[in-house]
Amino acid sequence: MAIERHWELGVWNDDGEVRLTVDGQDVDFELTAFQAGENLLRRMHREALAASPDHVRFRAVIGRSGGRGFLVAGPRRSGKTTLALGLLLAGCEVSGDELVLLRDGRAVAFPWRFIVNEPSVALLPPLRALPPVVARAGALARDWWFATDPTDFGRPWDIRPAAIESMFWLEPGHGSRSVVTEVGKLDMTRHLLSQTTAPPSGRADWLGDVTRLVEGTRTFRIEMGDVASTCVAVADRV
Repeated sequence: MAIERHWELGVWNDDGEVRLTVDGQDVDFELTAFQAGENLLRRMHREALAASPDHVRFRAVIGRSGGRGFLVAGPRRSGKTTLALGLLLAGCEVSGDELVLLRDGRAVAFPWRFIVNEPSVALLPPLRALPPVVARAGALARDWWFATDPTDFGRPWDIRPAAIESMFWLEPGHGSRSVVTEVGKLDMTRHLLSQTTAPPSGRADWLGDVTRLVEGTRTFRIEMGDVASTCVAVADRV
């Protein structure tokens, strides 16, 4: 993937304040190094997204299994992050769980780290060995979250554009075995559009990108019960 833009970001300790610079120009300041780091990360994300004004944006998981691309979309709290981590632990390549960019039939994860909370760890026991989980033993629920990515599991974080071959719509079905059914292209398009944001550039043909993406894939609905059976169901259908 070619580098399209370059910024020189700076962080300077200046008499008790932490100054931020972009290309040598002061842009902001914070009182602590932690706040400065978060400010800088927000700026990096904002500038990176601004460099892709023509891309359609989805809230979805994106990955590969056996070299074949897949997408899992669903509403908030449907279990996307838990499923993404389960697929990663099961041997799939998962490059994102939150934001996917689409242009010209190719989908790519925006490289945000996965935000993990306590319920995900309860459902995925292998996560308990991660240092951030050990460090949070006894923490209050509101403080209990951490960020992770595939490299923490010894896996590559591959964000190259992927051709999507299978698409899944995820709905919660807690406490039962997962159920997977095929769905029609029209239903999947409606579901996907509920998690879609049009390109900031306002280009008029973006809806065609979405419909062509769906038309070229196998489409399924998952009622997600236990994580293990859901991971098997996804891998078997990719």
